[in-house]
Amino acid sequence: MLVTPESAVTKTFSTYINQLQSTYQLDRVVVDKCHMVLDSRFKFQPKLQALGEELVQIGTQLVFLTATLPLQDEEEFFQAIQIPKESVYMFRSPTSRRNIHYQVQEVEEDTEGIVEAICQLVKEKLEQYASPNKIVIYRGSVKQTVEIGEALQCPIYHHHVNNQAGKARRIKELREGKYQVISATNTLRLGVDLPDIQVVIHAGQP
Repeated sequence: MLVTPESAVTKTFSTYINQLQSTYQLDRVVVDKCHMVLDSRFKFQPKLQALGEELVQIGTQLVFLTATLPLQDEEEFFQAIQIPKESVYMFRSPTSRRNIHYQVQEVEEDTEGIVEAICQLVKEKLEQYASPNKIVIYRGSVKQTVEIGEALQCPIYHHHVNNQAGKARRIKELREGKYQVISATNTLRLGVDLPDIQVVIHAGQP
């Protein structure tokens, strides 16, 4: 069963979990992308802050998965989920992938220089990777995202664009190949199932 963090901390879900436990049907709880607990704040998935306490109360085996939690943040993570580090078994595996290539390009700090560099890079990648392969460009703010979208004449995706149905429609159109390039804030990062993304560009620090 897959549930969102927001659902996992509700009274209804807690009641359901208790029913599973009473009939011995609950083996474990798995939390994917568990590093997001440290990213939560008042305006961004605040329910994640309560997730640790809820999970501990369930009293069953807990599995936390992450590919990006830095070693220096582990202690803070254990405190956030309210689990003593000494009761945790750690399993590590390399997260590098030979089919993924990373590249850093330094450009002028001014907006015009960044936009020009991104447009040039997108042009090169569109020539390199034919449709239906897609390109996602991430920027740090809504204003910057709109600037890139206008320069490339591609769709944009951020927290304030459309309602929930409108956002879903944009993802559907992207998935169906209506367009190859999208400019977005990090709102477009969790749970996006687009298997043919070939290039991800972070314009600025991710």
